[in-house]
Amino acid sequence: MTLSSVIIRGLALAMSVQAVAIQTNALQTSALQAQAQPAPSQSTASQSAPSAPMESDRGTALERPEGLDPLAYEDTTRLEGYLDGLVAAAMREHGIVGASVSVVRGDDMLLLKGYGLADRETAVPVDPARHLFRIGSISKTFTFTALMQLVEDGLVDLDADVNTYLTAFKIPDAFGAPVRIRDLFTHRPGFEEVYKDLFVETADAFYPLEDWLAATVPARVFPAGQVTSYSNWGAALAGYIVQTVSGTRYETYLRDRVLAPLGMGTTTAGQPLGDGHPQTMPPHLVNDLATVYSWRDGYYRKHPFEYIVGAPAGSLSSTARDMARYMRAHLSGGTLDGVRILDRATAERMRVRPYPGRPSADYALGFRTATIAGYPTLEHGGATLTSYAAMIMVPDLGLGVFMAVNGAASALAPQKTASLLIAEMIAHMTGGASIQKPAALAMTAADAVPFSGTYMTTRRSYTGLAKLFAMPTGAATVASSPGGGLLVAGADGVTDYVRTGPTAFRARDGHSVISFELDDTGRAIRYYGDYGHVAMDRMPSDANPQTFYLAIALAGLFAMTQLIAAWKRRADGTPASPWAARLSWGSVLTAGVVLTVLLLLMVATTEATALGRAVIFSWPTQGIVLLLYAALLLVACTAALVAGLIPAITMARLTIWRQVHYVLFVTALVYLLIQFNNWNMIGFRF
Repeated sequence: MTLSSVIIRGLALAMSVQAVAIQTNALQTSALQAQAQPAPSQSTASQSAPSAPMESDRGTALERPEGLDPLAYEDTTRLEGYLDGLVAAAMREHGIVGASVSVVRGDDMLLLKGYGLADRETAVPVDPARHLFRIGSISKTFTFTALMQLVEDGLVDLDADVNTYLTAFKIPDAFGAPVRIRDLFTHRPGFEEVYKDLFVETADAFYPLEDWLAATVPARVFPAGQVTSYSNWGAALAGYIVQTVSGTRYETYLRDRVLAPLGMGTTTAGQPLGDGHPQTMPPHLVNDLATVYSWRDGYYRKHPFEYIVGAPAGSLSSTARDMARYMRAHLSGGTLDGVRILDRATAERMRVRPYPGRPSADYALGFRTATIAGYPTLEHGGATLTSYAAMIMVPDLGLGVFMAVNGAASALAPQKTASLLIAEMIAHMTGGASIQKPAALAMTAADAVPFSGTYMTTRRSYTGLAKLFAMPTGAATVASSPGGGLLVAGADGVTDYVRTGPTAFRARDGHSVISFELDDTGRAIRYYGDYGHVAMDRMPSDANPQTFYLAIALAGLFAMTQLIAAWKRRADGTPASPWAARLSWGSVLTAGVVLTVLLLLMVATTEATALGRAVIFSWPTQGIVLLLYAALLLVACTAALVAGLIPAITMARLTIWRQVHYVLFVTALVYLLIQFNNWNMIGFRF
């Protein structure tokens, strides 16, 4: 590999780096080697393509159309055919092996159906009443339901400092205000993202929730209650508070107070940890777990069970049958078959956003809220590293859809399918009435200036090296659109938005929305999308990805020219003074270290990409450790060159060109190290 190719690839780092996707709601599947088995046709349902679905306008701030009375949904044959088409299309598109679906309306089970295989090797079809699928973060709604029971019992106060209920560790003070229980429900505790040991590979590596929480207390990076930033750690803390207040292990409390009363006998927060472990999954349920697969390069790869140490954030496994009962209980105000797990007022309180100002999606108490076809939803998605699920309810119409898959090429496959089914059901119940979208307002390039800039997801590491790896997939650039409006360019492509209000925008095609928050001067400081789980913060000029890439480019350029110039002087036999020789050798050595660092940066990111989500089990990788050692060596070399600035100018008898180049090289190195420090690459900050 030539030096120039190293530099070119190093400078293209932003294009090649894939985020170390250790966030449980990341969209890509693990980039692991696949088994040599081609994909068969998977669905046991109808393979006909679905009719053109009514698109979801989720996240829009529109009111429900007036004069439309909900109609009884009795055409289950049509509904089943439509669902069959949707699922078949999703299975083909995303390489899904098996899916389990339930659909409810009010207290009725409209559909309960399995598709494809629970296990490819034994060709066992999915049984929606028997086979357990991992439901990932939908587990959080169970955790918050349990915590709301304790609020209802008067044992927990929504506005109390969480430290009131903690003894083994405490949340540090910050911003002059505590983290409240309410902030956990709404994903506004202000925590940075925590990755360490959220998932572990084996049962032997599993350890108690209390120990994990105490060892991984995150930095508080926002004032509590201010910014939505989805937090696995915060949800796990909520489950731990259930445990400490009730005096009962989380898994046991959930079984006794939520699952058993609802007749959810094939749902558990336990995991297959072995006989005698207090958090183990019952053996008969272990035998009914759907096998998980990932689809890559035309082949399937089988995956082992993923152990979640932060259990309340995502450990549950369930069947579509049980999830139908869960949805019915919440749609019925906390009651199922005469058994009440929550008072109606409490259940309805969980549906209300404590922070109603955002016009798009946001969190109520434990559930995400958005809109589909103008109707407010109560929902949650779920994703482990390989299993995906979605639950969407429409309380006003009593509708609920749950879908889980045992692996897919997109974590959003169940969410999209469930949304389209809900939209079709609403269209049927309301006579297919359309919704007027807000009109586009005129917007000039000057009007776009307060919104333009680089933004970064709030759901990331701030104090650790993982901050760096959120850069390519967590950043977005906002600029003026030639058509009037805004262009937003991110990991998912470029979307053209038109203005619909002072700070509100919708996609020109009408299917997604964003809204901005402004400071006192009228300049945008962040924006919110239509999924509602994070905000996108404006990045300051000295800490955005562009300055990082610029620093790499400058350092790489001057390192290359330094080596070329040194080679030319050596070839020409140009004599040098002792100081000039020392400075030349120091510059050449440092240039080599710069190129080594860029090469290791490329290697580390390639390694992380190859591991995909499995990088969480290998963090930090060997490539990352080598990179950090090389970065420290670069610090030492740069310090030596800085010390040589005065001799270079006054004592070494260098030409003006060499003096200027030396100063610019040192400046580029200092700039690079400042950026490395901004992105936590100096030292071992894992």
